[in-house]
Amino acid sequence: MNNFFSSVIVTLLLIISVSVNGFNNYERRYVSKINKLEKMFEKNLNIELDQKEQKYVSEIKRLIKGKKSPDERFRIDQSHIAAFEWIEDLTKKGLSVQQIYDITRANIEASKFFESSKSQRDIINKSRLEMQVKRVSKLYRNVRRINKSVNSSQNKFKEIFDGINESREKNNDQIHSELLKQLHKNMYIFALSRNQINTILREGLFLMDELGSSQREVIISVQNKTRMSKKNRGVVERFSKLEINPLDKTGRLMLRDIKISLASSLSMLDFYEFSLGQFLEDDKLRDAMLLDVPASSRKLKADIVIREIYENYYYYLNSKKTIRAINLFHEQQIIYKELSKNCHTESSDPKCLAFFQISDQEKELDQQVNSIIANSFIYKFLIGENDKKTKFQRVSIKERSRDKMKKHFDKVTYRISKHFGNIAGSDTFVSRHGKLFDM
Repeated sequence: MNNFFSSVIVTLLLIISVSVNGFNNYERRYVSKINKLEKMFEKNLNIELDQKEQKYVSEIKRLIKGKKSPDERFRIDQSHIAAFEWIEDLTKKGLSVQQIYDITRANIEASKFFESSKSQRDIINKSRLEMQVKRVSKLYRNVRRINKSVNSSQNKFKEIFDGINESREKNNDQIHSELLKQLHKNMYIFALSRNQINTILREGLFLMDELGSSQREVIISVQNKTRMSKKNRGVVERFSKLEINPLDKTGRLMLRDIKISLASSLSMLDFYEFSLGQFLEDDKLRDAMLLDVPASSRKLKADIVIREIYENYYYYLNSKKTIRAINLFHEQQIIYKELSKNCHTESSDPKCLAFFQISDQEKELDQQVNSIIANSFIYKFLIGENDKKTKFQRVSIKERSRDKMKKHFDKVTYRISKHFGNIAGSDTFVSRHGKLFDM
């Protein structure tokens, strides 16, 4: 018997030792990745960080690492790991270092919201509402700017597209250099607006991103208070089931968060559809936009931004989280419509009382967000109101391979030319891309 208990104790000690060592190894790998954050930014964004950008990276590292424990080691915070996992993906979308810092900070604050107690959440709700006011204001300004650029009689994108086609017809498929300059300028404008909206999309509670997982159940109900539950207390799971009551403050806050992200996502797809999508269907124009990009547009990563949405447009259009967010938007609309119809000011029904207590500020916010969603071209297409959309289907592997292959051969040709220049006997060699690069 003693031998049995001794073996059990030894086994348990071994398990604990392996667990601790495993955790220490994980911790070391995690801290090592964070310490190399500058290199990751420079590699993915293809830039050398300036002083301001280095400051933002330092702030990101400080946020991610959290506080030090008494033994002077950084304490791993699971919610911070979740925020860190976003960073590399965001750099590949072409967002600036400052925008990634804003999103990282928002992600950590979102985790605090989900981890807070009910009493703490009541206090947090006020600051979250103030944040939503700012997000909606920024989104509204960007949407108005987009609508002005694609809907007015001075539609620059259509004007450039028509001008390019005319130039190619008259000049043996060649494009006038001035038209290419205008195209690259409008690429810059597109990337600037899209990055701003992409940041707005992810400055909230990241609820719409959670909708992308089939393991997350989100339902709307007026029967119970807003509540969330977890199946396991794992590394990054914020909830496994979320029951939202659209009549209590927390529930309204969560639904509005989803709607702001939905409105942002739809606005980005609308802008692409009406501005650059027509250019990217043409092989030669796509080369001009994704490969032959001037320094002014490269600095903003316009080529990265546009390539990312071009290659993933079909998947964004058929995204599960977008459809789930639209369904939640519709459910809230139905509930509010019924309450508006059946409730009167003298009603003693708790649901009616809660409905009439919604503040004018919240009503105005919802009205603005609902308007952006309802007027979206992509939204109307997804719910079947607009069946005329036939453009921009899935990007084929052939098209992706062709673009990558061309870029590869451009680089190879450049390296060969550079090497030839050195061995040909020049006293000095200036490394630069000539005017024919990427042509």
